[in-house]
Amino acid sequence: MFVDDCSHHNVYTAIFFGIHSLTFIMTAILLWVMVANFKFEAGDVIEKLLIQTRDLNKILQSSKSRK
Repeated sequence: MFVDDCSHHNVYTAIFFGIHSLTFIMTAILLWVMVANFKFEAGDVIEKLLIQTRDLNKILQSSKSRK
């Protein structure tokens, strides 16, 4: 079936590397799409650390005591 140097090992190797390269290309395209659509700003991460949340009751008590 195989002629000269074209053995079944070479055919399977070509098929394996072909599938492997297609998978790599699809992964690279998917990674590019994800990075292009990733809207990241440093403020989104540190915003919750910078904003101090206060209990509403404490704020009302302090405003009443100041009068």
